[in-house]
Amino acid sequence: MARCLKYNSWRVSHRGQTLMLKFLYYLGAVSLLPTNVLGLWPIPRNLELGTTFLKLAPTFDIEIDFNNAPQDLLDAVSRTKGYLQTDKLQRLVVGRGEKDSAAVGQALELSSLSISLTSNTEPRPIATEATLPLETRSEGYSLDVPSDGSPATLTANSTLGLFRGLTTFSQLWYDLAGVTYTYQTPVKIVNDHPAFVSRKLEALCLTSLRLRHISSSRIEEIDTPGHTAAIADSHPEHIACNQALPWSQFANEPPAGQLRLASSATANFTAEFISAIAQTLPSTLFSTGGDELNTNCYAKDAQTQADLSSSGRTLEQALSSFVQSTHKPLIDLGKTPVVWEEMVLEHEVALPETAVIMWVLLDLTV
Repeated sequence: MARCLKYNSWRVSHRGQTLMLKFLYYLGAVSLLPTNVLGLWPIPRNLELGTTFLKLAPTFDIEIDFNNAPQDLLDAVSRTKGYLQTDKLQRLVVGRGEKDSAAVGQALELSSLSISLTSNTEPRPIATEATLPLETRSEGYSLDVPSDGSPATLTANSTLGLFRGLTTFSQLWYDLAGVTYTYQTPVKIVNDHPAFVSRKLEALCLTSLRLRHISSSRIEEIDTPGHTAAIADSHPEHIACNQALPWSQFANEPPAGQLRLASSATANFTAEFISAIAQTLPSTLFSTGGDELNTNCYAKDAQTQADLSSSGRTLEQALSSFVQSTHKPLIDLGKTPVVWEEMVLEHEVALPETAVIMWVLLDLTV
């Protein structure tokens, strides 16, 4: 039975917010924008927000309240402080928060965030915590940001949980004329943690995302069968539609080129390649991709059509067999294969023992 991963929160960029506003202008809906659009994505569970403005003190610091902090946690703290100083993200409202000026000027200052572990065990590196089996991984955290300027606190059972909490903390703040502030204190988040749901695929695990992105979850990926034009330079026999033009008819992104998934030789080649790479990497999760498959490429590829005809299979059946053949060596290595959501939303791929990565799109209904 497939499992659905929830991702850690990520933040809409300046460019993303600008594009969103332009889109809403196009819809004639800007006047209907809510005034309290959050920079948190997604909304943490058990989130409580106030209405008091608070700004970061010029000397704001993040203090680690335990000994022997691993280097990658120290690095995460350093990055968070740098991010708070340089992000300069403004509120997603008309005027970009200009109306907050008076309140920001009178707001109290937050001088520090204290982070601590609730566990008495020796702290382990974030990288170690992030590669534990999903069922034993601990990445929950609790965050408290008072409105009176007293120190904020972040607690977790693991360094990975502290890392998740630092990510959320960094998303609470906005910039106005060089001042970093938030307008919704006190902030209280109790035991925010990812949900790794085990259920039937038809439920689609439509939950908010919570593992940040592939890189921060240490999920290595070799994207197949699409986005593989580079392989044609050394193994042209395995690639359909290589450099085909116009590329938009044969690929979602240039250059065109996809693995000939109906070919047993290509399936074996891909499985051996993935196995050779996967066995050198520590992660328990390994993604074989699966996004943006262009079916027209295969419809126009004579070799793929011949392979389908000789095997008596449809393209969807061949795709399912291809995915299963590339996942077998991962399962044999004790790893959990991962695919993008298109494999279940747009294709008929059987995915036993596979973790499905889901994206939840922004709801622009106003």
